[in-house]
Amino acid sequence: FDVMQSQVETVSSNQTITELLELMTVSHHRGFPVVDDSRLVGIITQSDLVKVDSTNTKVTVDEIMTRNLITVKANASLSDVMYLLNHYQLSRLPVLEDNRLVGIITRTDIIRAEVNELKGDSSFKPQPAYTIYQTCSPAIGKGCMLVPVAKEDDFRGLFKIALAIAKYYQYEIEFVQVIKIPKHQDPRTTKVDMRESRHLMHNLERMGRKGKVSVHTKIIVGHYRSKIVMDIVKTRHINLLLMGWEQNRDSADFIFSRLIDNLINQVPCELILVKLGNGQSYPNGGKGSFLVPTAGGPNAEEGLKLLPAFLGVYGGEKFPPVYLTKVHSPEQTNIDLRNLHLGVKKLRNLVKTEVQPLIISSPSVISAILHLAQSQNSELVILGASRESLLQQAWYGNIPESIASKLNTTVIIIRA
Repeated sequence: FDVMQSQVETVSSNQTITELLELMTVSHHRGFPVVDDSRLVGIITQSDLVKVDSTNTKVTVDEIMTRNLITVKANASLSDVMYLLNHYQLSRLPVLEDNRLVGIITRTDIIRAEVNELKGDSSFKPQPAYTIYQTCSPAIGKGCMLVPVAKEDDFRGLFKIALAIAKYYQYEIEFVQVIKIPKHQDPRTTKVDMRESRHLMHNLERMGRKGKVSVHTKIIVGHYRSKIVMDIVKTRHINLLLMGWEQNRDSADFIFSRLIDNLINQVPCELILVKLGNGQSYPNGGKGSFLVPTAGGPNAEEGLKLLPAFLGVYGGEKFPPVYLTKVHSPEQTNIDLRNLHLGVKKLRNLVKTEVQPLIISSPSVISAILHLAQSQNSELVILGASRESLLQQAWYGNIPESIASKLNTTVIIIRA
């Protein structure tokens, strides 16, 4: 009761999904209890939206909400709440008192309570991150690209892409791995096993020397990956952030993941996310094609500008063809194709490969791109990501994550 949010935003079961989306665009919440006549009847979250056809605006909350609810009583302990959240993979729990909704509690509420409690005890305050390994190469680049690497990343695939971009922009590359420790431990005194991390950094340093690009490496012990990455971006004046991205969401509250969502919204430099595909996909392919859906805007333009760098992975004279794609709804009659044809013209002057426009009519952007990726044997799909209204884009079928999650090929997402 002491930690929950008592001011709860609720929706009714007869509201349309369109009305729900309007609420979500102005609210920082991504899930809402459904209340009819003061009675809790369900809960609806962002993940429920994928159950319905985005073109049907008459769908109501009642049709897709979750009815079998896990709830807690107002006098429940935080340990019991955390157990339920972890056991059922939830991000929020309605709080009931005498079968009446009195609040809602989220993981964020519990973390905030823990932080407030720690503030009262200076011996347990989170400590600054601590660097336990670092190498520096000559600072000869015109800028610097930061590449955080995690244990699960295919570092060789990421390195190939980073190297191509670094050579195109004449950048240096800084690789960093963050070893996370519990929040109550001090990074300066906590013992960690860094053998795998050092082996990884040695490989990256060797690959940098072979690729003739300046590579810096760093291993940091700390509590918060996003804060550490943000601090490096600001203090090192990073020009571009390149990250691997796996299909592994922290919870339904996040479009990509807690880390990536934070960086999309906050990092003050260009951000490139890479979801590597199967072994025949980019950057290990070369026999397929590049597919670049475009709807205009700075992210699409940045994707076109970086195409020569992405093609540079293959080195030789033979490059995959590039298909610049425009998807429009069947209802559209006057379709503006000026940006598409202008993009094709620019690309033909930039790259030594075939560049063709593709125009397709479809009620679903996702379905159209999936179909094109398969029919054109695409080994790489390049998409743009927006800072704002990610959830609204997810509903209307334009969110890159929705496309990337359904493709086996490599997907690169750019936020300019």
